[in-house]
Amino acid sequence: LVHRGVKGAVMIAILGVTALGLLFGDVQWNGVMSTPPSIAPTFLQLDFSGLFEVGMISVVFAFLFVDLFDTAGTLVGVSQKAGLTDENGNIPRLNKALLADST
Repeated sequence: LVHRGVKGAVMIAILGVTALGLLFGDVQWNGVMSTPPSIAPTFLQLDFSGLFEVGMISVVFAFLFVDLFDTAGTLVGVSQKAGLTDENGNIPRLNKALLADST
């Protein structure tokens, strides 16, 4: 619908998929407005016992490297495509871009 330029295509798609979900029983109708479920069963029930185990270090480093290479690849690719690199191929003010991504 978006490709064909129909106005309100996203809303039509949302309503259509919701209607199909209701028809097939995948979506439950709770009225026009409903409240979110209670957080009482899970509130302050966090378990930090595994936080300081040796295996957690590999998880932290895995996420660190995934985020680092994702950011670096995006910055290099977009900077080169947009012509924002200097004559040596360096990205000016790279530290500010990395700081913005880290927050």
